[in-house]
Amino acid sequence: MPANFNATPSCSPAPCPSSGLLIVWALNNTLGGLNTSNGPSVRFTAGATPGITQLNLSVTYNGRTVNSTASIQIVAALQITAFGAQPSTVDALRTTYLNATVAGGLPPYTYGYSGLPPGCASANTSSLACTPSTPGTYAILLTVADAQSHTQVAQTVLVVDPSLSATLSALPATILLGGTVYLNASAAGGALPYAYTYVPLPAGCTSLNTASLACTPSVNGTFYVNAYVKDATGATFSTSAVFTVVGPLAVSSFTAVPANVALGQTSSLVSTVQGGFAPYSYAYSGLPSGCTSADTANLSCTASVPGRFTVTLSVTDNLGEQASGVTVLTVQSPPGYPIIASFTASPSTIALGGSTTFDVSATGGSGTLSYAYANMPPGCSPGDVSVYTCSPALSGNYSLTVTVMDSAQHASEATTELIVSPSTQVFSLLSVNITPAIGTIAVNGKVQLSAQPVCSPAPCPAFGIAYTWSVSNNLAVASPNNAQTITLTAGSTPGTVSLNLQAQTRTGGVGTAITISILPTSSGAPRITSFSVTPNPVALGGTVQFSTVTQGGSYPLSYSYTGLAPGCASQNAEVFSCSPGIGGQFNVWVVVTDKTGKTATAQTNLSVTSPAGYPVIASFTVSPTTTSVGGSVTFSVTVHGGTGSLSYVYGGLPAGCQNADANTLQCAPSTAGNFSVQVTVTDGAGRSVAATTHLTVLTATSSSNSGGSSLGILLVILAIVVIAVVIAIVVALWVRRRGPTTSLQPYTPAPAPTSATTPPPAPSQGPPPPSNPQ
Repeated sequence: MPANFNATPSCSPAPCPSSGLLIVWALNNTLGGLNTSNGPSVRFTAGATPGITQLNLSVTYNGRTVNSTASIQIVAALQITAFGAQPSTVDALRTTYLNATVAGGLPPYTYGYSGLPPGCASANTSSLACTPSTPGTYAILLTVADAQSHTQVAQTVLVVDPSLSATLSALPATILLGGTVYLNASAAGGALPYAYTYVPLPAGCTSLNTASLACTPSVNGTFYVNAYVKDATGATFSTSAVFTVVGPLAVSSFTAVPANVALGQTSSLVSTVQGGFAPYSYAYSGLPSGCTSADTANLSCTASVPGRFTVTLSVTDNLGEQASGVTVLTVQSPPGYPIIASFTASPSTIALGGSTTFDVSATGGSGTLSYAYANMPPGCSPGDVSVYTCSPALSGNYSLTVTVMDSAQHASEATTELIVSPSTQVFSLLSVNITPAIGTIAVNGKVQLSAQPVCSPAPCPAFGIAYTWSVSNNLAVASPNNAQTITLTAGSTPGTVSLNLQAQTRTGGVGTAITISILPTSSGAPRITSFSVTPNPVALGGTVQFSTVTQGGSYPLSYSYTGLAPGCASQNAEVFSCSPGIGGQFNVWVVVTDKTGKTATAQTNLSVTSPAGYPVIASFTVSPTTTSVGGSVTFSVTVHGGTGSLSYVYGGLPAGCQNADANTLQCAPSTAGNFSVQVTVTDGAGRSVAATTHLTVLTATSSSNSGGSSLGILLVILAIVVIAVVIAIVVALWVRRRGPTTSLQPYTPAPAPTSATTPPPAPSQGPPPPSNPQ
């Protein structure tokens, strides 16, 4: 950049003369150049190389010379050598630093920032602290000016992710000691990947870097666990969950307060229960007359008869497990009444087929005592005896009552308990499966999932298994989350989710998981990747589940099912269940339609087995399976079994086809379309089975074309006839113009004349044209 220098001499006496001064300028190196070497002013232009040069000035007047010098520093051009954010990706509300490195120019520098995210403000500094408040991608500009107002501009990109957040769930929230709880951390925002740490954990559990941690505690208690989630930027978010580990269900105490009362007084049966899964239900047996069982932990009892009563409390938890406790309540007998000192069954617990002895010890009363028993198991019918041995014929829990009466009709009662067990069978939960085990689902799609446990011995019990479903993130929701069958609803964002299932019994728990890909919708037609029915075959009265897995298409999708068994109705759902009301073979079709009207179809077969003695449809077919309007089709049914004569009823036939009570039906459809035709076969005993088949009738293009073809053939034949006639006329005219000719057939001489005056026959006009010219 050029710079101007002026020579200003000082003279004595002042002022200096306006002429006669010799002014000479010079540089001491080549770092710049001068526009002149003499005169009162000079322009200096710096070269391309930074450095320091010295400008020399010499002024001479009247033989006297005065010298002066000036140092000139030449600096490099202003430039921003580095500009960036550290870190360049940051979570919202986390701080990043915008760092700039500047060279050249003439300090001091001035800094200005623009394009900053909300939450950040510009400042005159080379290192700007920025704490963004809003996620997004920001192109930030830095403008640097030096002391001479030279400027340079640089740009960097800052990515601001949503603030890191996380939630932690413990499923199930209550487990038995020895069971497994799943700690599922669901993280959102921040920058991937995430890192997970779980503290504090109960004994038996170890933290792992995973979003779903399986924890099998070795101690009872209630535990509060924190999950610390760290993202790729180092941001950390903590969340917590609580779960409880309980021991086996037990009645820790059960007493009568007071345990000895006078007849007419009230006693309270008080219990304490621990372990198991609340809520609990309570049932009392062996109560004296006047007291009634109730679902309560504390029962008030006012006996109406004296005696000695062995009262049993049975407690059932939410999983169907049971525990019991026993206490003895004595109700004092009035003077003169018999007193029952004891009433026992020995042994009090036996296996079916074993024997036990009932023994009653009673004193007091007037005269001879008599004994009457109630609530005895089948196979035991003691008479009027105080000691009796028998073998119960039926398993169960029995609260036995004995009434002791004296000759004055004064009675006392007593109770005892007897358990007759059928076996010692204990179920062990081996595994739990998810059906259908889907791999993909479209955004906003739904699918019904069912837990299928496997137990030893099989089958699994109908109750006593608790189910808990959980989803790894917010891309999908399972509702409800604690039933054997749930509905999974995909969110509107594509991605991958992990669905976890935990099944818990008294003896332990097992779990399983499937990974589900949520696919975006497609502009193309939907594609059915799977269409199935389970179980197949199924017994009449059982429940089946139809499952359709679709990819692509524009959502929402609609579903229509045809060819279903009676008792099953089409539903607009990917998965639905129904119970067929009639046995037979069914050819089921599904049509999936997206919101643009594009469709996809698939077919599966269902076999519903009937009880023995029912007719069986071996096959139900239509030939051909595809025809055109007006074409002929034949429906054929093959049936085995049944009683008496069989009757046939067809349904869903296209127009042009009429029902017929026969195992074959031939007709010509008059309407185009896709038809699921059903035949119902009933035997002489009124037992029915059914089957379906599928027929496609195409639009009647072949009918109109055949009519057009027939007309065309007639026109061609007519044209040939006309051409033949024209040719014949032309030939006849041509022959007539030429006269007789023998060119068309051999000439035959006329017979000799019979007299000189008889003229010869007239000459021939030639043969007629051939009727079939070659």
